[in-house]
Amino acid sequence: MFGSNKQKKLKKNFTPFKEVTESYYSAKVQLLDIKDGERLIVLLNPKQAMAFGINLNNKVQLTKANGEHIVADVSLSEAVLEGNVAICADISEKLNFENNELVAVSLTESSSTSYEAIRKKMKGETISYDEMFAIIKDISENKLDDTMMTYYVASSFFYPTTDEEMYQTAKAMAECGVMFKYPKGEIIADKHCIGGVP
Repeated sequence: MFGSNKQKKLKKNFTPFKEVTESYYSAKVQLLDIKDGERLIVLLNPKQAMAFGINLNNKVQLTKANGEHIVADVSLSEAVLEGNVAICADISEKLNFENNELVAVSLTESSSTSYEAIRKKMKGETISYDEMFAIIKDISENKLDDTMMTYYVASSFFYPTTDEEMYQTAKAMAECGVMFKYPKGEIIADKHCIGGVP
């Protein structure tokens, strides 16, 4: 993935997207001391981004040499030099990046399963657990764009969520996150207080 001659050639001449055989390009990290506070944002050079089919408000995956990766929203800026990717501090807090570190930048999209499931929900149709899992997985990996997430949430206003859908959502959320397993036979207890209620 890193350092191939073919890739270096592509990076220099920015072959149009339809002719690009690689689905990513290598870029040096440029750390920014800026936080958005809500979204994970990277800034790309517009010419280079367009050459790889990446547009404003798309999502890209940044992959480190060790395989660690993160998905972020794209902004474009002429101030970012070709061959660089500017990373906001919010991303550095989640995954440690170093200045001038080489990363692979690739366009990422939500799964077609989650898009189709959201369309079904908008029509009031029942979705399967696998479809619910695809939606929650895309949300947890930051792959679902804001528009589709809005459609998903809005569908609950038109067609109330059933108990089964609530169960499926909670189960998918648990399976997409970190789950703790406790030894069988031991009593595990937790006490919660809602505050101010006798």
